[in-house]
Amino acid sequence: LRLTTAPTANVRVTLASPDDQQATAVDASNPSRGYLDFTPQNWNVPQTVLVNAIDDSAQESFHRTFVRHTSTSADPAYEAVGMPRVVVNITDNDFPGVMLIPSNGATEVSEGGATDTYQIVLTFPPTESVTISMTNVQNQVTATASVGGGTSLTFTPQNWNVPQQVLVTAVDDALSEGTHKTYISHSLATADTTFQQAFILQEIVTIHDNDTADTVPPRGLDVQVGSSEWSVTFIDAVDGGGIAAGNGRGLSLASADQLKNLPWINIDRLYIQFSEDVSASLTPAKIALVGTNLANYMPGVTLLYGADGPNVATLRFASPIANDSLILSLLDSITDAAGNQLDGEWSDAVSTASGNGTAGGRFDFRIDVLPGDIDNNGYTNLNDLLAMLAQQGAQVGRPGYSANMDVNGDSYLNLNDLTGTLAIQGMSLPTAPSLPLPPPQRTARPSTRQPASDEFGRADTDRYEATDEYFSEVGLRRGGFRSCFRAEFD
Repeated sequence: LRLTTAPTANVRVTLASPDDQQATAVDASNPSRGYLDFTPQNWNVPQTVLVNAIDDSAQESFHRTFVRHTSTSADPAYEAVGMPRVVVNITDNDFPGVMLIPSNGATEVSEGGATDTYQIVLTFPPTESVTISMTNVQNQVTATASVGGGTSLTFTPQNWNVPQQVLVTAVDDALSEGTHKTYISHSLATADTTFQQAFILQEIVTIHDNDTADTVPPRGLDVQVGSSEWSVTFIDAVDGGGIAAGNGRGLSLASADQLKNLPWINIDRLYIQFSEDVSASLTPAKIALVGTNLANYMPGVTLLYGADGPNVATLRFASPIANDSLILSLLDSITDAAGNQLDGEWSDAVSTASGNGTAGGRFDFRIDVLPGDIDNNGYTNLNDLLAMLAQQGAQVGRPGYSANMDVNGDSYLNLNDLTGTLAIQGMSLPTAPSLPLPPPQRTARPSTRQPASDEFGRADTDRYEATDEYFSEVGLRRGGFRSCFRAEFD
C-alpha cells in the first residue's frame, strides 16, 4: 500500500482486522502494529500488509472475510480517505480442501521468456487417492506438473500434505495484448466422498506480452449490478459461478436477459468490465448515466478503477437506484495504454461484448430497475407479494428460494423482503430515456471564458477516486499492497 501524492503531514492507515475472528492484518515489517505510517518523505514507497488466517478448530470449508482501511492525517486531503475493503479468501485446514501456493505471492509469466510455478497441497488427509487436473485458457498459458509433465497431480493418504509443483508457461503468440491476466482452473476426482465436496480456487496468472505494436481497441465486456448491502452468500448465488467462482461482485447483465427488470431495493453499485486497462483515460467526464425519473445520476456517483477486480470500473452511488429506466454511456475517447479508442457499439440484449471490430463508437447500455417486480411484468402489485409470501423462510441453496424474491439480497426470504416490497407497491417501469447528447462542439472564444464542462456538456464538478488493487488469496502468510489515489477535476 502506498500514497500517490505527497502529503503535507504524516498519514496513518489503520488496518481494521475483522471482528469475526477469521483473519488479522498487520504491518509486515512490524507485526505488532495494526497500521502503516506514511510521511512526506516515504509516501511513494510501498508498504506490505501481512494477512494471516486465524487457525481455529471450526469446520468452515472455504470462506471469506474482509480487511478494511481508514486514514487519519492533519493533511485534509488524506483525512478519512475512502478506501475499498480487501476480500480475504480463507482455505480451512479443518475441512477437506485444496490450497494453492503461488511462488512469491503471485504467478507471473512472460511470452517467450520467464515461466513461473505454484504449488498445490491438500488441507486434510483423504481416505482415498485424490487427483487434481489443471485446465488453462486456450492460447494463453499451459499448466503442467513440474515432475512428469502431465496435466494432473495425484495425492494419496500418505503424501497429502506434501506440496506438488505446477509449471506455468505463457503461449508465445503474435497478438499484441499488453500485460493481461488469465486463469488456471482445477477439477478434482476421488472415491473419498467427503473430499468430493472440496473447493478449489482458480490460479490467476499475469502474462507479460512480448508483442509491442498494440492496435487492438479496448472493449466493454460486461456490466454488472450489485449492492454494498448484499451478503457474500447472495452474491455467490447471482454472480454466475457459485462460491468464489463467479465475478464476486454481482449480477452480469451482458446477456439476453439484459432488459429484465431488476427487482432489488438496494442496488448502489455498477461494475463495468473492460477488456484491458483504460484507467489512464477514464474519468467521470467520459461517463453518462441518465434516467427517465432522474435525469443525471453522475453527481451522486464515485468512480473507482481496479478496486473490484482487474480492468473493472466501479460506480458507487450515494443512495440506491429507485424505480427507473437508465442508459449508461461511455465515450469512445476512453483509450487503452496504446491510445486505441474504445470499440463501444452495443446492441441491448444481443451483444456479449461491445464493438464492431473497429476502434471508435460510443457504448450505450440500458438498465431497467423496478424494485419489487418479482414476476418482471413491469408493475409492483399484489402478485409479487403473494409469490414472495408463498416462499417465506427459504434461503440460498434450499428449495423454494429465488434470488428475485430476495429483494434486499441478504440470502433469506423473510419479513424484511415483504416489508420492502410492500412499501413500493403500485409502481411501474417508466419508458426508456433518450440517449445522452453527443459531445458538444467547442470553439475558441477569445474574449470570454466559458464554464468548464465535460464531454457530455455537463458542468465538470464531479469527483473521481481510483484504486488499483493487488488481490491475494489468503490461507497462508502472504501479503499484498494496494495503491490508492484521489484526483479532483475542477
